[in-house]
Amino acid sequence: MEHGLEIVREYKDRAKSGRTTKGRSDYLRMLDEMPRLKPSTLIVWHGNRLGRNAFDTLRMRMDAVEQGVELVYTDGQAPDMRDMMGLIAAVVEDTQSEDFSDKLSADIR
Repeated sequence: MEHGLEIVREYKDRAKSGRTTKGRSDYLRMLDEMPRLKPSTLIVWHGNRLGRNAFDTLRMRMDAVEQGVELVYTDGQAPDMRDMMGLIAAVVEDTQSEDFSDKLSADIR
């Protein structure tokens, strides 16, 4: 138990695209379980691990806030979605993640 948190569940969708939620069984399970695992904290390496589709990721973040789930990044500070500046920061972050994914996809072709 580090930082007073006990890990009760891990969600791993290895080698799955974050551009869509399709095929991400653990991600979908996480979304389904979020309302029941209260009080809860969602720990991710960085926000881009949540997804590479800005709309889907922002919707997931907003659902988390509504359900009282705290989002924590291990590599820095997650935007605080409870205020306007945090919301703007999240939109920028999610848009950058999607743009990065688009460019990476184009470079591979």
